[in-house]
Amino acid sequence: MTGWRIGFVVGNEKIIQGLGKVKTHIDSGVFQAIQGAGIRALKEGKPDPSILEAYRRRRELLREGLENLGLQVYPSPATFYLWVKIPPSYTSEEFTLLLLKETGVLVTPGRGFGEMGEGYIRVALTQPEDKIREILSRWENLKI
Repeated sequence: MTGWRIGFVVGNEKIIQGLGKVKTHIDSGVFQAIQGAGIRALKEGKPDPSILEAYRRRRELLREGLENLGLQVYPSPATFYLWVKIPPSYTSEEFTLLLLKETGVLVTPGRGFGEMGEGYIRVALTQPEDKIREILSRWENLKI
């Protein structure tokens, strides 16, 4: 389920304590079933190489396609997203709306992730390769 995530932080003890104080005031914690699933995954889980490979192929296909369109891409093997620098003549919201209206493709405006996200969009790698190729072909017709 989207949004049902669990994670952890490793780092400087004092900074982590400060993060703990902040977190207690901005959210109510992770849903208990997800905590249980996370514990089980950490104890018994093993990454599925076929899934990791599928995301790697999607990431490379989309990265290459977007770079061929003249966009700068920031791939990360640690996530199923790409961060893409948008043309400077657009805000991230304007570019997101342009893509949606002109191509029917929904991405996330970077501004939603804070001030430093402005100038970028976040693109999910959750679609199969054939859909990614279709998306790229739709984007080729944009005048950006």
